[in-house]
Amino acid sequence: MKYDIIERAQLVLSYGPYRQNLFLSPEQPQHRLVIRPEPGLADEPLRTSGTLYYQDGARVTLPEQQWTTQELVVINEPRANRLRVRVILADPGHEYARVSVRLRYEHGDRLVEQDFELTQHAQMEEWAVRLEDPEARSWQYQATLVESGGGIQTTGWIDGRDELLILGFDAVDVIPVQVSWLVPPPAGDLLAVKIDLAYDDDRLNVHWQHSELIRPGHTGSFTWSIAIRDRRLRGYRYRVTEYRATGPSEGEWKPSDSTMLVLLPGM
Repeated sequence: MKYDIIERAQLVLSYGPYRQNLFLSPEQPQHRLVIRPEPGLADEPLRTSGTLYYQDGARVTLPEQQWTTQELVVINEPRANRLRVRVILADPGHEYARVSVRLRYEHGDRLVEQDFELTQHAQMEEWAVRLEDPEARSWQYQATLVESGGGIQTTGWIDGRDELLILGFDAVDVIPVQVSWLVPPPAGDLLAVKIDLAYDDDRLNVHWQHSELIRPGHTGSFTWSIAIRDRRLRGYRYRVTEYRATGPSEGEWKPSDSTMLVLLPGM
C-alpha cells in the first residue's frame, strides 16, 4: 500500500470467534502474526476488514476479504478509491531545459491540483487523487515547455487520457531498458567495452541511438529510455565492442525486447 494520500489503515483480522485490531502506517507497514489452528476451526478462513484514513480527512471502509491461514495477507487500496497518473518527460533529443505541468481534478465542489517540474529524459512523477465517485475519473493538465534554445510553449487546459501523461516528444510510452555489463574493466586483458543501442520505427520515422563506453570507474550499469509511438514495436538492437590489449573486437548487431539486458564478454 502506498502512503502518498493515505495516512494510515485500521485493520480488523478475524479467525472464528477471535478478533485482533491492527494499524498499518508508513512507520509500521506490516505485521507478522502466528495463528494456531483451533479445534473445529481447521477450515475456517481468516477475514479482514477495516478503514482507510486519508490525509484529507476522509475515511473509506475496506470491504471484507477472506484468506487461508497460511497466506500472506496483502492490503491494498481499492482501485475504485483513487486515480493515479504517471507523468513522464520524453526528451531523448534533449530539446527541453525543463517542463512544468499542473494537473487538476474537479468533482462537485472539490478541486485538487498539483504541480510538477521535469528536467530529465524519462523522469517520472506520480500524481494520486482520492476519488469519492469511482466513475468520475476525468482530469486535466496545463503545461509550460521551456526549450533548450530559449523558446517557450504553453498549453491551455487539456483533458487527460487514461492514467498516463507523456510530455515533450509525442510518444505513447517510454520504455526503460536497464543494461548491465557484469565484468567491468579492467578484467584480464579487457580494457574497455562500448555498448551501442538502436531503436528504429521506420513507419512512424522514430529512430533513437545510444552508445555507452564502460571503462575503469564505470559501474557497468546504465539505463536507456526509449520513447515509442507504436505500442506494438518495443524491440531494439544492441552491439558490443570489446577493447583489449590486442585491439578492438566489434560484435554483431543483435535483437532484443528485454527491459533487463545483461551482458558478458563474448556475448
